[in-house]
Amino acid sequence: MFLGIPKGTIPGPIERATGDPGFSSPPAAIPRLTLFGPVAFPDTAMVPGIFSSIRGIASVSDPFSYTVDPRVFHFPRTGLLRYPLTPSPSLIRFAREVQESLEEICCNGGGSSPGAGIGWFLDHDPSSVPPARRAFGLPPAPDAHSHPVASNEDPRALPVAVEPLRVSILAGDRIFAEFDLPTGRWLVGDESRDTSVIRKTLQAFRRQRGYEVRPSGRSQGGNVFLISDLHLGHANGIPRFHRPFMRDDVEEMNHVLIRNWNHTVSKDDTVLFLGDLAFRSSVGVDDYLPHLAGKIIFIEGNHDPHLPTMLPDIRFAHDGIPFMAIHNPEELRGEWDGWLLHGHFHNTRPVEYPFFNPASRRVNVSAEVLGYRPVPLSYICRLIRTVQEPLTSLPGT
Repeated sequence: MFLGIPKGTIPGPIERATGDPGFSSPPAAIPRLTLFGPVAFPDTAMVPGIFSSIRGIASVSDPFSYTVDPRVFHFPRTGLLRYPLTPSPSLIRFAREVQESLEEICCNGGGSSPGAGIGWFLDHDPSSVPPARRAFGLPPAPDAHSHPVASNEDPRALPVAVEPLRVSILAGDRIFAEFDLPTGRWLVGDESRDTSVIRKTLQAFRRQRGYEVRPSGRSQGGNVFLISDLHLGHANGIPRFHRPFMRDDVEEMNHVLIRNWNHTVSKDDTVLFLGDLAFRSSVGVDDYLPHLAGKIIFIEGNHDPHLPTMLPDIRFAHDGIPFMAIHNPEELRGEWDGWLLHGHFHNTRPVEYPFFNPASRRVNVSAEVLGYRPVPLSYICRLIRTVQEPLTSLPGT
């Protein structure tokens, strides 16, 4: 199974192997979660039955994911890194049903499945090129019985959720076939790397997760919305912030972000935009603005060219709650006892800067934690009055 799309930064060197959904990397360099194996296929006539079985199991499964634990265990003798995983209940059921089905169809070559008395984990060798893909949850690595040392660059890091995209059948390091989870199709041979097919995979994923907004959800007017850090035109922003697009598909990203805005906001709404509209774009900020609906109050970000209409910050009250809006919360000067609305940190520091942090009275409205669409200020006011715990991202995204 593809490592998939993480919802944040995974601690340690494995982050370098997860900078995009995997489609821009050579197949051998993509970390994978092994659900079951190895498997012997004594007769190729079994393949259609395997395809049909996995498709049937996936079609009735709830969406599944897993989280990568922030603890990283280092084996000093070989340099191996081990990342514990926590699968969602639906992924556990999917793996179990796949195992049971394959055991009925074909001969198991003596392998195992995750959780079979071993646990779910990823072993990663950061010195290998391409990265070693030691199996998740399968027999321990060569020095697994030596004493690992807990290693973590940020001990306050949170587990990172990962949403898989495809289930692969591998023959050695070669992809034999892949089941595309968002589209429900089997892909054979070179079809799995075809760019038009990959775009359909990511588009279906975005639509299923609500990352592409339909026009029926547009406001009727008179509302206030917030969002920041669209980073239009920023190619490297796709892998850096784990956006669900092909690595160099900047025009598609721009199109979706602008359309999401316009399918949410009407011309009679107000949008507090908290900075960094574009970055490294061939199109200027003032050229993008006419294509965005609503009256825009633009808080200047660190990547924005200064325009006379931009503000460094703004203070106001809404529904009896005092707010201050600024791009980078670490640039706040002086005392402020109200709620701070900000962007800048995207989804990269969820402990300090989650979407909603009632303890510090901060709300991060970066595009990634909002599901790539503006959020109503009235919704944030409801959270302030009813929710006591921090939220890493907007509920439902």
